[in-house]
Amino acid sequence: MEELRLGADPNAWELFSQLYRDPILHWAKLANLDEADAEDVTQEVLLTIYRNIRNFSRAREGSFRRWIRRTLQMIIRRHLEIRRGIPLDHLGEKALEVAGGDQFITAQDYYQRVMESAIHLLFREFEPMSWRLFLDTISTSTSVADLARIHNVSTNSIYIARFRIINRLTQICGGLMEDGEAFPLGPGMVEEILASSTEFLKNKLSKGFSGEAPAVEDELPND
Repeated sequence: MEELRLGADPNAWELFSQLYRDPILHWAKLANLDEADAEDVTQEVLLTIYRNIRNFSRAREGSFRRWIRRTLQMIIRRHLEIRRGIPLDHLGEKALEVAGGDQFITAQDYYQRVMESAIHLLFREFEPMSWRLFLDTISTSTSVADLARIHNVSTNSIYIARFRIINRLTQICGGLMEDGEAFPLGPGMVEEILASSTEFLKNKLSKGFSGEAPAVEDELPND
């Protein structure tokens, strides 16, 4: 987050926009926006964050999540009422809640959406088997020893896959998910958040890699 705020890392903004685009688009659609309007709002939110991130102050703005929520709500209202001439109450109660409610974008939803976006970004960095081993460790109560027998791999293979994936997710999300309520984001919190994203990961694995070859990964040892 600090690199993004200070502009010290030229790649920080690209990573941020990739990580947050889909979550912001999802939240925009909750206001009953159509696809085109939701896309416009998402781009405007990202542009507003880009222009103002250097001035972000937790002491003044509160958590980063709350700042994103207020930015999104402001742009939704402006987009609909000024650019489209559509009063918010014409879009229904849900749109009013999204555009003005304090409970919009809860901490749980915020963390889960951004974490799932990170999984999407990292999916091709690891072989499908690594993701399957990792998924089993966070979604079942089966022991590592039993999982090793089921998948015909060593227990060490499972620990390596788990460590690599959690480590990469922590690297990507750790500095970009500060909420003021629970940070810094460490491996333990990553694991807790991921427990809510098992269905997302299962769906990713079931769809595979869309015919594209995954990135080469060091082979996991069998002994």
